[in-house]
Amino acid sequence: MKKSIKLLLLLAFMLSITGCIKVVMPESKSDPKESEAIVEEAVQEGSTEESTQKEVAEEIVKEEATEEKVTEKTTEEKTVASDEESVKTETEVSKNELETTQVSSVSSSLSDDLYSFQFEIEGDVYQLPISFKKLEKLGWRYKDDASLEVDAHTKYIGQVFKKGDSTLYANIVNFSVNSAKVEDCYITLFNMPEGYDRGLKMILPKGITLNQSSYDDIIAAYGQPTDEYSGDLYDKMSYSLDYDQEVHLFVYKDSKVLEEISVENLVEPSDLPEQKVSDAIPEEISMYEQPSELSNDFFDYTVEYAGDMYKLPAPVSEFEKNGWKIKDEYKDMAVKGDSYGSFIELRKGNKTARVQIYNYSKDATSVSNCFVISLRGDRNSSDFPITVAKGIKRGTTKEELETALSDYNYDFEKSQSYSSYNLKDLDEVLDGISF
Repeated sequence: MKKSIKLLLLLAFMLSITGCIKVVMPESKSDPKESEAIVEEAVQEGSTEESTQKEVAEEIVKEEATEEKVTEKTTEEKTVASDEESVKTETEVSKNELETTQVSSVSSSLSDDLYSFQFEIEGDVYQLPISFKKLEKLGWRYKDDASLEVDAHTKYIGQVFKKGDSTLYANIVNFSVNSAKVEDCYITLFNMPEGYDRGLKMILPKGITLNQSSYDDIIAAYGQPTDEYSGDLYDKMSYSLDYDQEVHLFVYKDSKVLEEISVENLVEPSDLPEQKVSDAIPEEISMYEQPSELSNDFFDYTVEYAGDMYKLPAPVSEFEKNGWKIKDEYKDMAVKGDSYGSFIELRKGNKTARVQIYNYSKDATSVSNCFVISLRGDRNSSDFPITVAKGIKRGTTKEELETALSDYNYDFEKSQSYSSYNLKDLDEVLDGISF
């Protein structure tokens, strides 16, 4: 009996990426009718942003659990950047970090609740998050260019502000689904480092004061900290409400008083302007060219799917032209600028295909204006015919596959249930045909 294969083809396509073609073949001697192929095309993003994981992605209305979560590595060794330069780090802000709504304003009186994330400086009461423009009105001057564009849901870490001789280190966050200028963003972290306050008086709830309050004063006001670290130079007392909702207090050993304060409250501000989703067709879609035939090279990313030709990434609108319908639950979904959307479902006839999408525009847009970057053909979730370069399709035999791959370098892996062929290119890699 002729042995057939189960084929999973992942095609990666993005600027500055690496990928591989991975072909996975079943090792069991099952009936050929029961061994069908899966062909899948996907994108891996090359990351040049520090402290960022773009996993795969994040729209504001509906996200999948596969979306990447940003984490920041912290250290107990305190470092302070110089007055004249700041280190700009971009970090994706996840949906979970935006769930709580707080007021971003300057209040007339200071709360007694540490977790109000309020503090007083020179008679003005701040509450985080606070808008960049409000911080400027309070006399703080940004040391960089406030007209620079910040990507949607992105955080700039360690940004420097000056007020007289005093220095502030802050995190700037764009909470919008669209790109925005720095001056239209929000401050979510306010760090007054040891020695950089230059006599500026900063007071926390219950009267805890920079350069005055002792360790015992802090305990009396707030109780035992959530976490505590004792080093050679200082005792660090951390009071945490949630991830990225924290107050860190540093009491130095030599002076025995509070010499550094860091307050962070990364939640969506209540005065955030209305989120607008553009209905304009992105330029990237007008640049798309539909292939007339399959390429003979896997790295051209051409695919015949359900009888129609595509070159990945392909606009969702191209699938709609070919009779595909976006399922109702995804029609009104907004995908933030320059990011992965979740997997969505497209329907044709009485069958459904599960695909992943990407928004190449800098602003939020609809699903129809995104690109399909992942296609799958199998007998379960996406039961559609699919063919890629060199005629590889569902039902291709192992011998036929190896003949088609004879001109490619690949790594071979074998498990109990399948074998895989990982094809590599010098500059870019197809992200897997899996058999």
